[in-house]
Amino acid sequence: MYQQIKGKFKDYTIKKKMTVGFFTIVSLYMLVMAYSIMSSAFISAKTDQLFEGPYAVSDEISDIRSGLLEMDRYMYKSIIDTDATQIKKHIELSNEVGVKLEKNFMELKTKFTGDCDHLSEFEEIMNDVAPYRQKISSLLLNGDVEQAIDVFQDIYGPKIDKAQETIILIYEESNELAEKFVKDAKQSEIISLVINVVMLIIIIIISIVIIKIINEVLLDGIGHIYNLSKNLSMGLLKSDDSYDSQDEIGQISNIFNKTIEGLKLYVDDLSSVLKELANGNLDTDVSIEYIGDFLPLQESIKNIVDSLNKIFIDMHETTDLVASSSEEIASTMSTLSEGATDQAGVVEELIASFKEISEKIKRSTNNAEKVNEISDVADGIIIDGKEKMEALMTSMKDINKSSREIAAIVNTIEDIASQTNLLALNAAIEAARAGESGKGFAVVAEEVRMLAEQCSQSVKNTTEMIEESIHVAVNGSNLVKYTSQALKSIVNLSNEITDLVKEMSEASEEQSESIDQMIQGVDQISDVVQSNSATSEEIAAATEELASQAQVLEGKMLRFNLR
Repeated sequence: MYQQIKGKFKDYTIKKKMTVGFFTIVSLYMLVMAYSIMSSAFISAKTDQLFEGPYAVSDEISDIRSGLLEMDRYMYKSIIDTDATQIKKHIELSNEVGVKLEKNFMELKTKFTGDCDHLSEFEEIMNDVAPYRQKISSLLLNGDVEQAIDVFQDIYGPKIDKAQETIILIYEESNELAEKFVKDAKQSEIISLVINVVMLIIIIIISIVIIKIINEVLLDGIGHIYNLSKNLSMGLLKSDDSYDSQDEIGQISNIFNKTIEGLKLYVDDLSSVLKELANGNLDTDVSIEYIGDFLPLQESIKNIVDSLNKIFIDMHETTDLVASSSEEIASTMSTLSEGATDQAGVVEELIASFKEISEKIKRSTNNAEKVNEISDVADGIIIDGKEKMEALMTSMKDINKSSREIAAIVNTIEDIASQTNLLALNAAIEAARAGESGKGFAVVAEEVRMLAEQCSQSVKNTTEMIEESIHVAVNGSNLVKYTSQALKSIVNLSNEITDLVKEMSEASEEQSESIDQMIQGVDQISDVVQSNSATSEEIAAATEELASQAQVLEGKMLRFNLR
C-alpha cells in the first residue's frame, strides 16, 4: 500500500505533490475539527435538554410542592380562624394558590419527559381535591366549622397527602432523568474525546506518512540530481537513468542525462580530432554538429587544424629556406672569419703605433710640466722683484718728500741768514754812528754778518745739493716706475706663458688620455675582431649544424599528412 501510494505520488508534479499532501492533511484536520464541533454541539444540546427538561421540571415540582403546602396552610388557617373576614381572606388566598398550582402543573406537563402515569394520577387527585376545597370553603363561610373539619380531615387532607406523595414520585423520576442526562452527556464527552484522540493519532500517522512519502520522493530525485552534478563537476560524464519520474525532478534528470550524453559526444569527437593531430594527421575535422555555445569550440578546432596546416606548410618552406640560407651563411662566415683575422693583424700594428705616440705625448707632457714648474719659480722671483721695486719706489717717494722738507728748512735758514745779514748791516751802521764806543759792537756785527754770509753760502750750497738730490730722486723714481711697469709686463707675460704651458700640459694630458682611450678602443676593436672571428667560426659551424637540423626537420615533417 505504502509503495503504491509512493509510486503514484512519484509521477505527480512537485506542486501537485505539495498540494495533495497538504490538502489531505488539512482535510483530515478539518474533519477532526468538524467532529469536535458536532460533539460540542451535541453536548450543548444535551445540556439545553437538561436545563429545559429535568432542571426546569425540578423547579416546577418545587413550586407545586410549595403551592400544595401553602394551599393546605391557608385552608388550615381558614378552619382555625374565627373571624369571617379572615376566613374569607384565607379561602381566597387558597384559591389563588390553587390557580397557580394549575398553571404550574400545565407547565410541568409540557416539560416532563418521564412516565406520564404519575402526572395523570396527580392531575386526577387535584381534580378530586378541588370540589372538596370548595365544599370546605362553603362550609366555613356558612359557619359549619365542624363539618368542614370532618371533610378536611377525612377527605381533603388524605388526598393532599396523596398528591404530595405523587409529586415526590414525579420529582424522583425527574432526578433520575437528570442523572441519566448527565451520565449520557459525560459518556458522550468521553466518546467524543476518545474519537478525537483516535482521529488525531490517525491524522498524525497519515501526515507523517504523507510527509515521509513527499520527502522520500523529493530527496530521491534531489539525491539523483546531486550525484549527476557531482560526477559532472568531477569530470565524470556518466549518465544515470535509474530515477524514473514524470515530475520536474525527473524532467531535470532526463535533461541532465541528455546533456551528459551530448558532452560525451563532444568530448569523444574532440578526443578523436586531437588523437589524429597527435598521430600527425592534420587532414582531419570534427565529425558531429556542435550546437549552442559549443559552436565557437567547433570553429576553434577548425581554426586550430587550419592554423597547424598553414604553420607546417610555412615551416616546410622555411626549412628549405633555412637549409639554403645556412649554406650561404656558412660560406659568408668563413670569408668573414678570414677578413677578421687580417683585421686583427692590422689592429695590432695600429695599437703599437698608438702606444709609441702615447709615449711621446707623455714625454711632452712631462717637459711641459717641468717648464710650468720653472715658469712658476720665475714668476715668483719676478713677483718678489716687483714687490721690492714697489718698496724702493715708496722709499724714493719718501726721500723726495724729505728733500722737499729739507729744502723748505734751508729756505727758512736762508731767510734767517738774510735777516741776520741785514741786522749785522744795521748794527754796523749804528756802530759807525756810535764812533769809538761802537767799535766792539761793529766788530761783533761784522762777525755776525760774515757768519750770516757763510751760512747763506752754505745754505745755497745745501740748496743746490738738495735740488740735485731731488732731481736724482725724481729720476730714480721715474726709473723705478718704469722698472715696475716693465716687471708688471714681465709678470703678465710670465702668467700668460704659465697659462699657455698649463694649457699645453693639460692638452698633452688630454691627448695622452685620448691616446690611451684610443688604445683601449683599439684593444676593444681587437677583442671584437677576434671575437667576431671566433663568432664567425662558431656561426659557420652553427649554420652547418642548422642546415643539418633543417634537413632532419624536413624529414620529420614528412610524417605529417597535410591538406
